[in-house]
Amino acid sequence: MGSPEIEQVKYTGPRDGDAEKGERIALNVRWGNCLACHSLPKGHEGGTIGPNLSNYGARGLPFEYTFQRIWDGRVYSPNAHMPVYGPNGVLSVEDILDVIAFIESGK
Repeated sequence: MGSPEIEQVKYTGPRDGDAEKGERIALNVRWGNCLACHSLPKGHEGGTIGPNLSNYGARGLPFEYTFQRIWDGRVYSPNAHMPVYGPNGVLSVEDILDVIAFIESGK
């Protein structure tokens, strides 16, 4: 099975994610598993393949950028090791909003 086509999205809906649910997604090995590659807010020390996200909220990056990075980061980095969560149906829009709420809580 090949990789899905690169999918650029423009999310314009509500931005009301649940940070607690996002934390559960990010830490769950069979769901988001963000901890495998990133350190995360609230003292979750993780892998070093990806950037440290423990203070992500303090960076002030645009919401649209963050959403796209999680949905399909190949738009920015075609050879990135980031999983293709959106096009592969691993995370829903709601799941991604929750993860964003969690990682943006790190300031």
